[in-house]
Amino acid sequence: RPKNATARFYGADLEIDNNEIYSCYAGDPNGTSIVNTNFYIQKTSLDGNLTWLKQYDLPGTNDWGFEINKTNNGIVVLAAQRNSPRGFILFKIDLDGNILWAQRFNLAHPFNDQHLLLGANKLIEVGGQFVFTGYETVSSSEANLFVQRCDLNGIPLGLCTDFEPVNITINTVENPVFYAVTPIVTDPNFSVQK
Repeated sequence: RPKNATARFYGADLEIDNNEIYSCYAGDPNGTSIVNTNFYIQKTSLDGNLTWLKQYDLPGTNDWGFEINKTNNGIVVLAAQRNSPRGFILFKIDLDGNILWAQRFNLAHPFNDQHLLLGANKLIEVGGQFVFTGYETVSSSEANLFVQRCDLNGIPLGLCTDFEPVNITINTVENPVFYAVTPIVTDPNFSVQK
């Protein structure tokens, strides 16, 4: 969005693979809401030329994305919904942005209602499985951390977890407008104390 338009976006993660950059972000493209949010993934060249930009409509409201990981034939995404139905969503896209599979993990409160902490959730692929972390708020003074293991199709491993396959609608953003920015680069002046 150009700087003269009202919008609020949060960049979450990026992956570089085969001279392509895959990046994800979420937010309100037409206002400053942290409730009326959409989730996006875009693919660009290393020179910043756009290949595609897609909006992924997760089932429910208030879409957020946390992590993307390159895997053998695509990108695996850890996303979540803050409002009903609450839950984490793990899904995989191919390198053209098409959905290969999607699973929702239903939790009572997938993250703190008052503060959306980007970076508080992690997703890795290790030993032929995906592992992701998160936390759920139990009360104003208590929260639980969880670790979820899944196979390479997003099916939970180990103890039974409430999960279900979900459909995600994809909308290609046509003719996005890009505008030039000039970042200010500064050299920090740190003092070292021993």
